[in-house]
Amino acid sequence: MKMIPIVNSSMLAAVGFSQEQEVMVAQFQNGDLYRYNGVPADVFLSVLTNQESVGKAFNAHIKGGDWKYAPVTAEDVLAL
Repeated sequence: MKMIPIVNSSMLAAVGFSQEQEVMVAQFQNGDLYRYNGVPADVFLSVLTNQESVGKAFNAHIKGGDWKYAPVTAEDVLAL
C-alpha cells in the first residue's frame, strides 16, 4: 500500500487506502501504524481532503465510527 504524507497535522504523519479491501491505514506522528477495516472510499476521501483539519476529520469519521482496527507493522502495510 502506498502511504500519502499528511502535512500540517500534529496527529497524522501519513495515510493509505486499499479500495479493493476497504482498508485504511493511519500512521501517527509517533510512528504507530493502525489498520481500519471496512472503511468506504468516500469516507477515506472525506478525511484526506478535509480543508479545515485532517486530524479532526479522522477523529470524527474514523475514530468516531464503528470500524474494526488493529495495530500493524510497516511490513504489514507493504503487503496490502
